[in-house]
Amino acid sequence: MLQDLIQNRKEKLNKILKVEINPYPDSSRRTHTIGRILDDFEAIEKEKGEIVVAGRIRGIRGHGGSTFIHIDDESGRIQAYLKQDILGPEKYKFFKNFDIGDFIELQGTVFVTQKGERTLLVSDYKILAKSIRPLPEKWKGLSNQEIRFRERYLDLLVHPEVRERFRKRAEICDALRDFLTERGFLEVETPVLQTKASGALARPFITEHEALQIPLYLRIAPETYLKRLIVGGLEKVFEMARVFRNEGMDTAHLQDFTMLEFYWAYKNYEFLMAQTEEMLVYLLNRVFGTLQIDYQGEKIDFTPPWQKKNFRSLILEDCGIDINKADTAEKLRKEIQKKKIEIEDLGKLGFGGLVDQLYKKVSRPKIKGPLFLTGHPIELSPLARRNDQNPKIVDRFQLVVLGQELVNAYSELVDPLEQRRRFEEQVEMREAGDAEAHMMDEDYVRAMEYGMPPIAGWGMGVDRLVMFLTNAPSIREAVFFPLMRPLNTQKVCPATKAPTQNEEAVKSGITRAKAWDLVCQYVKNENSRKHMLATEAIMRALAKHFQKNEEVWGLTGLLHDLDMEMFDYRETPEKHGPTTAGILEQEGVHPVILAGIKAHNDQCGAPRKTLMEKAIYAVDPLTGLIVAATLVLPSKKLSDLSAQSVLKRFKEKSFAQGARREVIASCESFGLVLEEFIQIGLRAMQDISQNLGL
Repeated sequence: MLQDLIQNRKEKLNKILKVEINPYPDSSRRTHTIGRILDDFEAIEKEKGEIVVAGRIRGIRGHGGSTFIHIDDESGRIQAYLKQDILGPEKYKFFKNFDIGDFIELQGTVFVTQKGERTLLVSDYKILAKSIRPLPEKWKGLSNQEIRFRERYLDLLVHPEVRERFRKRAEICDALRDFLTERGFLEVETPVLQTKASGALARPFITEHEALQIPLYLRIAPETYLKRLIVGGLEKVFEMARVFRNEGMDTAHLQDFTMLEFYWAYKNYEFLMAQTEEMLVYLLNRVFGTLQIDYQGEKIDFTPPWQKKNFRSLILEDCGIDINKADTAEKLRKEIQKKKIEIEDLGKLGFGGLVDQLYKKVSRPKIKGPLFLTGHPIELSPLARRNDQNPKIVDRFQLVVLGQELVNAYSELVDPLEQRRRFEEQVEMREAGDAEAHMMDEDYVRAMEYGMPPIAGWGMGVDRLVMFLTNAPSIREAVFFPLMRPLNTQKVCPATKAPTQNEEAVKSGITRAKAWDLVCQYVKNENSRKHMLATEAIMRALAKHFQKNEEVWGLTGLLHDLDMEMFDYRETPEKHGPTTAGILEQEGVHPVILAGIKAHNDQCGAPRKTLMEKAIYAVDPLTGLIVAATLVLPSKKLSDLSAQSVLKRFKEKSFAQGARREVIASCESFGLVLEEFIQIGLRAMQDISQNLGL
């Protein structure tokens, strides 16, 4: 049926083309919007002059020699009257090539019909765009929510209340901007593509820069860049930022959403609580004219003062667990199990993650709000300032409404040494399997080391606010084009699950046991074998860090020096790597591994294009530097060595002069600052210290 309708419209389009009329002209002669006609109807009627309007046909009713149509534009809808006596038989008959949904230009004068409807009497018309697909009926044709989101353009066309919601969204954003600019804030823009995903506890989206051959992350928050601007001397900055989090989907969360963040020098989180009340009261009065909001049958009263509650007391009240007593991951895990509270990944989460999930399970759903939640454990806030009275919590608040966080704010941590320590803890959590933990952000710490004033920082999800204030049942209603799975595609993403021949995520073609047998066969020197084991360990750790194929990266590291005893490297350095590749090719090892092995030796002329090839080039000399730094320790134990000690030795040019420092420092070419690279390498070698004899 639909295809018949489409075919019929295409035939009408051909008829229009046959008489050499362009069905898609570049502009219209419109003199009046429909809204202006309706507002000034009496004056326009009195002038008796012809006007030109343009819009989409929304209804057609034919009556022999006369036809009534309705057209609308963004400003309104009006009836138009086409008469054969006025247009002439040929022009009137040609109108049969028009359908509901077509765009049309009408020229004529206005009058009022006997039924009292304001109408345009048409003296001429012109096609502006021929539609091929019929519009859906309002209720029957576009009631499915998924179809509405996929084809939002039709949703907007059919449902005026949806258009109104997005007009309100624009007014809300204007009000937020005005509130801040009136207080002296500067609106700024910060990078969307970042080398470190920081500013929030969230799983990032990962991409790769083709020219630089480095991994990049879509930002999960603009926070650390905005605070860099405070270091640069700007005291009040804000950004209406699009952010991206690779997380689950539900009615209150989006993968890409708009975050308003601002940072205010010389202020604290308590000051921002008062500002939050003031901002939302200002917004509600300006846009809605009331402080009482009806959301899905629930009444929310934003009249100040708003309720305040402590994180610990809230959880204690709701489930009987005291997080001050159960103050380690092990203790809290036991309490949760004792209370038979089901929490996903219970065994993997650290203390902060357990507290957060416990709060979300037993407390947050009960909050009606607006409520200021304070006293968050320090593990949940790696960028927030430690509380002066209680070092286990931070100076932070969340504004919670109907079980959803609207605002997150805190007094910022400005101590660079403490920030580094917290980042290191987050890195350990990340390496232990917490994908939402922070990465080490060396550049941000460096910026902090130049000095930061006291800062109060504030963030709010704009889409969630719009959802609440416009009574939308889902956050997807608050954005024009929410992410949807493409139709007629497999559920497995080919970009990550079906890699091409040149990607790292391939089958190695050799087992780890077979690879070690080859090492034992060709390499007799014990220290050389240990070097290959160390390289394997670091490569596996880097693969885990970058979410690459650990087996392929590890085997590349293990086998990279297989030919080191076959010839004199000083005489024929160009053979090192290609000789190994030739041996492994006969064993059926994948070309990706062979390319990585050749790329680690800059004397053989092999290019370093991929992330793995750049990584092994830098890892190869790093193992030697770490071993040398271990052997000068009194204990000569890897477990006693710190990354800071290795970094210090790196800077001492007289120490381990054979360590190719420029090659180690090339870690920045694949997205790691030197200290982070050393930290990953050292931890990897410490994990196999027994095998290394250190």
